[in-house]
Amino acid sequence: MGEKQRKLLVLYASQTGNALDAAERIGREAERRGCPASIVSTDEFDRSSLPHEEAIVFVVSTTRQGDSPDDVN
Repeated sequence: MGEKQRKLLVLYASQTGNALDAAERIGREAERRGCPASIVSTDEFDRSSLPHEEAIVFVVSTTRQGDSPDDVN
């Protein structure tokens, strides 16, 4: 009997694109290792579905003097 394949969700929040670049690298590495991955911006993700996700990686960058990026809800 086959084991259920887990899916990885990579959520990112980026001001200048650095967190997006890192999220994409993580997603590519996960898929290279056989784990399907979705890469989604935090401002596009429906937070109510968060408890239903199996595995999540958060990639959040800071900007200026440690401020959070604009696309953080």
